[in-house]
Amino acid sequence: MARQPWSHAYAQWLLLDWGRRTGHEVWVAKGDRNRRVGAVRLGDVCLERIPTALPERVRLIMEQVDVIWFLLGRANPSALFEVEHSTSVVTGLLRMSDLLTTVAPPVEGWKLTVVAPARRLSRFQTELTRPTFQAIGLGRLCRFMSYDELAEQHRDAVRRR
Repeated sequence: MARQPWSHAYAQWLLLDWGRRTGHEVWVAKGDRNRRVGAVRLGDVCLERIPTALPERVRLIMEQVDVIWFLLGRANPSALFEVEHSTSVVTGLLRMSDLLTTVAPPVEGWKLTVVAPARRLSRFQTELTRPTFQAIGLGRLCRFMSYDELAEQHRDAVRRR
C-alpha cells in the first residue's frame, strides 16, 4: 500500500500489517473495524473476536484497544498498542492501566505501547509520573513508539518477507 498521510487508521493499518508479517493474529478495536485505509477495511484484515480465555470484564476492555497482536494459536496477547493521533496520550495510558488493574494476577509478557507523533514523547513521560500510574509500575511496562519508529519497523518487516 502506498504511503498515506498519518492518521489514526493509517497507524493502525501499519500495526496490523506489521503484526501479520511477523506471524501474529491481529485485532483492531471494535469501533474502528469499519475504518478504511485506501481500499482496505481494517476489520477485514483481523480476527473476528478476541481469542482470550480471560474474564469478560478484561475482554471488554481489550475490545477497545486499538491493535492487539496474538501469537498464532495463543489465547493471550503478546503486544497491545494504543494509537494517540488526536487524543491525549493519557487516554492510551488509562486503557493500559485499566487492563493491568483488572487482570488478576497480571499477565506477564504483554508488551504495552503508546504510538503517537514524536513531539508527544515528553507528554507521555510526564503522564507516567502520575501517582496512579506509578503505583502500578506502568512506566516499566509501557513504552512510547513514534510514528517514524512505526514506519521503520513496518518497512523492516516488509523487507524481511
